[in-house]
Amino acid sequence: MTSLLVFRERLKKIYSEYSRWIDAALRFLLAFITLIVINVKTGYMTQMNSELILIALALLAGVLPGGFGFALSILFITINLFEVSKLLAAFVPLFGLLMYLIYFSFKPGNAIYANVALVLGLLGMPAPLGVAIGLLTTPLAVVPAIFGVLIAAYVNYIDSNFMVLTSDVGSIFKQGITVVKDAFLDDRIWTCIVILIVITVAVFIIRRTFFHNNWIFAIAAGNVFYLMLTLIFALVMDQEIRMVSLILNLFLGLLTGFVLHFLFFMVDSLRVEHVQFEDDEYYYYVKAVPKVRVTAPEVRVTKINSRKVKEESKTSEQVVFLDASAPKPEEETEASETSESEEED
Repeated sequence: MTSLLVFRERLKKIYSEYSRWIDAALRFLLAFITLIVINVKTGYMTQMNSELILIALALLAGVLPGGFGFALSILFITINLFEVSKLLAAFVPLFGLLMYLIYFSFKPGNAIYANVALVLGLLGMPAPLGVAIGLLTTPLAVVPAIFGVLIAAYVNYIDSNFMVLTSDVGSIFKQGITVVKDAFLDDRIWTCIVILIVITVAVFIIRRTFFHNNWIFAIAAGNVFYLMLTLIFALVMDQEIRMVSLILNLFLGLLTGFVLHFLFFMVDSLRVEHVQFEDDEYYYYVKAVPKVRVTAPEVRVTKINSRKVKEESKTSEQVVFLDASAPKPEEETEASETSESEEED
């Protein structure tokens, strides 16, 4: 555990130094994954299937602020749907404009949740996003996530009924109304949205409580609510239970929650302090929970110059050689005694 805490402190230090570049890299990665998923689900325009185009668009999203990444995703979906129907493609930017007017013009900072919801909705796994929103921000951020889920549902419906839509030669306007009605009035879509809202609100409320390990309980409660509501709606509305999707949502929900808990809320519940003080008008009761902090050990590296070591060894050998040519102490003693006896004679 100590090594993990040291690793977290190093991550914080690296992020504080290179936050601008790391944020740009994360925006690029999210945009690149989003474009790949959209391309797998649609990919009707073959000219847009080039890896170089995807990388160039993702780099553009990484350079620009976060809201442009979602706008780029909407543009990419629109271009691909033009090969199916111009009217069906026109609905997608209308959704984006409606979302901007309702939410983004007032609170543009949460555009990333719409992009993540779009990716998870296309993959059929939006539940982990509810856990993340409840842990990191307020339930108001679920609004762009709902728009992302709706656009994903629209794209999934067109992908599932591609052959029918391309073979139908009837009225284009009537076809568009039918697609919108069938895509957005599906019980499974609104079931997914209700579950996402309930998970977000439940995780947020429990996370804001004051008992010990509230984040752990919030993560567990979010996943339990997802499991219970999925089974209840499946029984009441006679919906099919997809076990693979259910297990993946639970696994990713737990994984997302504990990763966020490790990165943003590691506290020492054993050293909780309760402080009470007052002023002229109020009494104040404060609960202080210290964060878990571990100082990363400083590594000192001693550089040994091999050339210097070789020169020192050569010098010592030369000294030994010169000393060997000098007279030994015994010979010096004998020589001094001989000179003294000659002097006495």
